[in-house]
Amino acid sequence: MIFFSHIPNRFKDWGLSLWAVACGGIAAGIWPLSPQEGLRLLLTLLLVGVGWGRFWHFLATTDWATPLRRWRTWSLGESGPVPPYTRPGSPAHRLARWLGQLTSWGKMVFLPAVGPALGTAAVGLITVLILAAALGESMVLLALGGVALAQLALVWNGGKGSVGAGWHALMGVGFPWLAGHLALAPLSLASAILTVAFSLAAFGKSQAPEQSGLAAWIGGYLAAIVLFLINGRPLVVPYLALLMLLPLLVSTSHPMGWKPRAFWLVGGMLLAAVAL
Repeated sequence: MIFFSHIPNRFKDWGLSLWAVACGGIAAGIWPLSPQEGLRLLLTLLLVGVGWGRFWHFLATTDWATPLRRWRTWSLGESGPVPPYTRPGSPAHRLARWLGQLTSWGKMVFLPAVGPALGTAAVGLITVLILAAALGESMVLLALGGVALAQLALVWNGGKGSVGAGWHALMGVGFPWLAGHLALAPLSLASAILTVAFSLAAFGKSQAPEQSGLAAWIGGYLAAIVLFLINGRPLVVPYLALLMLLPLLVSTSHPMGWKPRAFWLVGGMLLAAVAL
């Protein structure tokens, strides 16, 4: 259950995703929880921590491109069985030849290179779909949307195993927040905005102290601040502003301005979820 491990300077603590689930549940505004609602939230934590964490981690950090490139020039492998009286060069003969090469490539290249990752990702995906089905239609739709976005991230990166930090923020914070909220109540516009805001802040956290990271960090917190101003809850604004500015008060060249790793982010997420 290691989420985002082996990803330098990114979300090395998979607990951040579980924290996002809890904050999404708090943002749903159903407290105290009934036993049934508590069970739903527990299943969602399992969905994200056990299923989604495995699926996304191995999908995003595995080099799929290298074995696929070898397939383009692969010519080894004996022809598969063909129907009697099949003529050489016929479509059936070419298909049997292609299947033989595919089998050979799979055994010699693909499975040794990515087989363990593929198996773990498949188990994670099955876990996600089973738990999502138990939690209802809205969770199934979220899970399918997450899988589609994961595939888009893979294509965007070219399957090289180094998906960008923005995708990790979306899948590691945004998806869990939505899952936590939908486990207890229909999604509200305000919670959706906070999903985007803290996904952006999470991206900024992973990229700081680079300029793009600082801009994303400030932009995410500002989005949350504007939301609470519009909703008529200005009392939370100074505290969010403080959490946004505290790491900036230390020189951006000094890494201690962004440590402990997720303190500033989890504080803002919890504050916003409770205030919503």
